[in-house]
Amino acid sequence: MLVPVNRFAAIPVASSGRLAALAEAQQQYQQTSITGEILLATARMTRILPTIESVISQVMEGVISPRQGAEVLLKLELKR
Repeated sequence: MLVPVNRFAAIPVASSGRLAALAEAQQQYQQTSITGEILLATARMTRILPTIESVISQVMEGVISPRQGAEVLLKLELKR
């Protein structure tokens, strides 16, 4: 028999030292991993932004076709 679970209910971590430690570790990990992801995303954007701007300019000036521009931008994403 399955018991219904409310996923929005808070887990009573205060009643267990082990659960409290796990909850704290998870929270610390989430804080540091989000910061790390933001830093990586910012560094990547700084690196590829000149290429994106160049491709957009080339498409707008008719140097390359919109399709060619899209292919260049897709290749940037694949290099990720």
